[in-house]
Amino acid sequence: MILKFFVRNYKSIVEEEIDFNFAEGKAPNGYQESDYFTFLSSRKGRCIPVLAIFGANGSGKSNILESINQLISILQDGYVFGRYYPNRLNMKYDTTIFRMQFIVNDNLYVYNIEYDSKEIKEEYLKRNNKFLLKTNGLKVESNILNDDKLSSVNQVFKNSCLDQSIFKNSLLTMCKKWLSGLNADISIAYNYLVSLVYTKTNNIPTFVSIDVLSGNQPQGLDKSFREIVSVLQKMDINVTNAKMNFQRELIKSVQYPNGNKISNWQDKITVYRSDTKGSEVEFKLNEESMGTRLLFGMLGVILLVLKEGRILFADELDRSLHPFILRELTRLFKDKSINVNNAQLIYSAHDTSILEDELLRISEAAFVTNTVIEGTKIKRLCDYNGISNADNFRKLYINCRLGAVPATTN
Repeated sequence: MILKFFVRNYKSIVEEEIDFNFAEGKAPNGYQESDYFTFLSSRKGRCIPVLAIFGANGSGKSNILESINQLISILQDGYVFGRYYPNRLNMKYDTTIFRMQFIVNDNLYVYNIEYDSKEIKEEYLKRNNKFLLKTNGLKVESNILNDDKLSSVNQVFKNSCLDQSIFKNSLLTMCKKWLSGLNADISIAYNYLVSLVYTKTNNIPTFVSIDVLSGNQPQGLDKSFREIVSVLQKMDINVTNAKMNFQRELIKSVQYPNGNKISNWQDKITVYRSDTKGSEVEFKLNEESMGTRLLFGMLGVILLVLKEGRILFADELDRSLHPFILRELTRLFKDKSINVNNAQLIYSAHDTSILEDELLRISEAAFVTNTVIEGTKIKRLCDYNGISNADNFRKLYINCRLGAVPATTN
């Protein structure tokens, strides 16, 4: 479970910390008997299962979510020239920092990485306030490794992290790759961080969704497909059935003057709907609405995240979806009978209908503003004075009580 995520000097963000703690003080009466989560619980803290982020275009909602993807990319691929995206309107800092606090097995981990336009400057991992690994690009320090293990880590750092004395590759990743049996906590932290899922709602092909849910195992494709269809039908899409023959068909192919060729493929999926006589009529998936196709693409990822207790960061989750569908996707993560492994959903949206729904609490709705001096700032409802779960959040928002709205003129 994620507790906090700190970002400094990334795109529109000057410096900000996103808080995922349950911040309502005492738990409400009857929360244990409720069908829906008030919070996800651990001995190290209470986390919210959902965070819905709202704000005007250009406020930085996407940048908050993209920063997660940037962290994952640097962790897995190392620093690559051209991946440095500082705030160009307020050059207060000359490095970018990502720092995440998260809980696994009732232990509190903190992972921090700092880099500039040339290299990684500092990286560390802590567990329960003790440094597992720490380096500023010169040597590695640790509060838990013995001399022999620390010597091995320093050798890996020298051989695999440095490129002509420039700190290019993540120490955490190199330790996991070359010293897999070094320390259980290092493996736990690495596995957690690379399990984070970031997506833009409009870029998940259906076959990717099915492959992801099946674990890329051919024998699991049919089962995964049926799971996705089952959830799709429950969301009142008027789909009576769907079939897939597991042969992908070419939709479009483009040949460029330089010789490059790009081909777009999709699964050969047939969707069935009832006509006026009650008979099933066949439709190809590409004949369906954009919303139905996007939902087909999203559901495999969402179901996987729920099954494995992972965290999904989804930009524009409401894109081309009916407000009722957004509510249902949110409900999946709030429902105790479905979210049995403490999965979390963090998403941005423009549709404010869900703010009138009692599904979200004041810890679970956030609003983003942006100024040249402060950059992107995020504020949850629990951070405003005088707002309670009994309020109509949408009315507060559209009446400009919370900020985070476009500056328009008549």
